[in-house]
Formats: sequence, structure tokens, C-alpha cells
Amino acid sequence: MPLHVPPAPAPALRSVLAALGSPTAVAAGTPALRAVQGPLTAELPLPVHVLDRLGMSQP
Repeated sequence: MPLHVPPAPAPALRSVLAALGSPTAVAAGTPALRAVQGPLTAELPLPVHVLDRLGMSQP
């Protein structure tokens, strides 16, 4: 079953693409990430409310 997700709003997409394309942002976090041992887990996982709504619309 394919997952259908609405496209991101243009301002959000531009912000994400700008952040991913910034070498400064990526390089700044790298030393801290290299110092961590073991698996990394997110403290606050991303919300999945959009996926919940999609699941409710399915029969």
C-alpha cells in the first residue's frame, strides 16, 4: 500500500533545503556527534499527526 503524504509548504521546504545545504550547520554538529558512543536516539521525536490523519481516512 503506497503512503500518500501531502507536499510540504514551500517556506518549510526552503528552510529544510537551506539547512541541509549549509556546510556551517553540518560541520558545527559533527565533533559532538563523533564523541558520542553507542546508538543515537532523538530526545523529542518528530510528530506524526499527518500520518495519523491519513490512517483515519482509509476505510
